[in-house]
Amino acid sequence: MWVLWILLLTGNFITESWSLDVSHLSVTYGQQLSITMMSVTDKLEFTSVNKEQSYIIWSRNAQPKKGKVISSGEENHFVIKSVTFDDQGNYTQWNLWGKVGSVHLVKVLSKRRIQGCVPGKNLSISMDGLSKDDVKLQFFGKDFNLTLVEHGLPVGNNQFGYWGRIHITSKSIQVLIVDGSDVGKYILSDHENNTVTIIILSMFNCELQPTQLKRIHGQQLIIKLPIWYKKLEFSSEKEKQSVLWPSCAQHTRKYVKGSGYKRQFIINPVTYNDQGTYTRWNYRDQVSSVFKLEVFTATHIKDCEDGKTFTISLDGLAKEDVTLLFTNEDSNITLVEHGLPVNNSHNHFSERIQVTSSDIQVLNIGVSDMGNYTLTDHEGRKVKVITPHFVYKAKPLLALLLLLLIPALICCCYGDKIYKKCTRSTTTTAASTTMSAVKTENQNPLLADKKKPKAPAGRTPVKQSPAQK
Repeated sequence: MWVLWILLLTGNFITESWSLDVSHLSVTYGQQLSITMMSVTDKLEFTSVNKEQSYIIWSRNAQPKKGKVISSGEENHFVIKSVTFDDQGNYTQWNLWGKVGSVHLVKVLSKRRIQGCVPGKNLSISMDGLSKDDVKLQFFGKDFNLTLVEHGLPVGNNQFGYWGRIHITSKSIQVLIVDGSDVGKYILSDHENNTVTIIILSMFNCELQPTQLKRIHGQQLIIKLPIWYKKLEFSSEKEKQSVLWPSCAQHTRKYVKGSGYKRQFIINPVTYNDQGTYTRWNYRDQVSSVFKLEVFTATHIKDCEDGKTFTISLDGLAKEDVTLLFTNEDSNITLVEHGLPVNNSHNHFSERIQVTSSDIQVLNIGVSDMGNYTLTDHEGRKVKVITPHFVYKAKPLLALLLLLLIPALICCCYGDKIYKKCTRSTTTTAASTTMSAVKTENQNPLLADKKKPKAPAGRTPVKQSPAQK
C-alpha cells in the first residue's frame, strides 16, 4: 500500500515538474490532421477558435466525437482525415493525474493553386466537401470584381458576360467556355466567409487558335451560339468581315435555330461561297473563338434504275450558275451550261435533260448513260462528281402472279397423267385392303368355329351310344 502511494506521489511530482508542451500545427483545408497522443493521456479536449466552450472529443472510456484514434506501434494518433475550418482550435491532452500534458494549436489554411486552362474549355472548381447551399464564389479580375455564386445560386448568370456560363452541381462549380477575359483570381468561401480555395486562372496559348472545320460541298455546318455569345461574324478572301448573326437578313440556307443554351447557327447546304473565317464574340466585346471552314468536292455513287429519271441536286447553287458535264470512255459532253440544257440536240441525250430550280434531271436513263456527271459552279469549281449505279429491283406483283400460275400450268400439262396415276393407286389400295381382310378372317379361330361344315342333304346324323364313344 505504501509502495502505491509513493509511486503516485512520485508521478505527481514528475508531472508538475514537466514544462507544458505547446505545439503549433498548420494544416491546409481538406488535408489530414494527426496529433500524437502521449501514453499517459486520459482524454483529449477541443476548444474551437470561434467558440469559447470546450468539450471532450476523446477519452479512454468513450468513442471519439470527431476523428478517430489510430494505433501505430507503441504510439497512438488522433486523426481527422479531411479538416475544415470547424476543426480549427486548441487540442488539449489531459493525463491520468488530471493535469494538462500538451496543447496543440491547429490553424487551417486556405488551398491555393494556379490552374491553367485552354481558351474555349471549361473551368471546374471543386467544392471540397462543402454543402452546395453554403458555398460562395467570387471573381477578381483586372478590370472588375463579381460574385458568381452565392448560397449555391449562380447569381453570376445575371451579370454581363456570364449569361448562362455558371453551372453548379453537388460537387463542383463550372465556368463554361473560358477565354482571356476570365483570367484572374477565383475565391471559394464557406457559409462563415472562410476562404476555402483560391484559384489563380492562367491561360495556355491565350492567343486564340482557330478551329479547322472541313465540309463536303452540300453538307451541313452547325456553329453553337449559346446565350453568352453576342454576335457571329464572317470573313473570306473575297468578302470583308460582316455580321451573320444577329442580322435581319433572311436566307434560305443560313438560319438560327433554337434558343438559350441550344441556340445554333446552321448553313445547309454548304457551298464554296461559305469558305472563310467565322468569329464568335462575347458580351465583353472580345473574340471568344474562331472557326475556319474549308469546302471540298463531293463524290458520290448514286443508285438508279434503268428507264427511270436520274436526279442531280444543285445543293443550294443558283440555277443560272451551274454547268453539268458528262464524261466516259467515248464522250465528253456539256449537258447544261448556265442553267440551260445545251445538248438536247445531241443524239444520245436528245430531249432527255431537264433543269429545275433545285436539280438537273436525266430522263429515261439507260446503261449507255454510264459515266461521270460533273457539276461546277459559276467559277468553274467542281461541286460534285456523280456516277450512276444501276440496280435491278425485284417486281413483287410479277412474282406473285407466277406463283399463282405455276400450279395451274402443271395441272393443264400433266393433269391426265396425274389423274390416272392417282386412280390406279386408289384401285390397288382397295384390292389390297379386301384381300387382307379375307386373309385375316380365315386366320381368326373365332370366325372359323362359327363356320363349321354342314351335313349333306338327305342324311341324318347318327347318334353314337355311350359304349361307342
